[in-house]
Amino acid sequence: MIVQTIFKNLMMNELYLRKVSPFLKEEYFETKTDRILLGIISKFFDQYNTLISTSALKIELNKSKDLLNYLNHIYLKVNRV
Repeated sequence: MIVQTIFKNLMMNELYLRKVSPFLKEEYFETKTDRILLGIISKFFDQYNTLISTSALKIELNKSKDLLNYLNHIYLKVNRV
């Protein structure tokens, strides 16, 4: 539940993203899916300095062949946000 709240705010609350992103580390998350999702959101924010949309997140996921095993789990998590 807390992880879902974190991801929801990382994708929808720019002030929250700016405040917590320097402190979030992938090792704080239990599942590989959550770590991958955090990595994509963080990389997007570092590159574009803005929130990632759901559609942009799906595009980023499709770009990476390493994520195919986790793609369905991440899509489900994103769609819950």
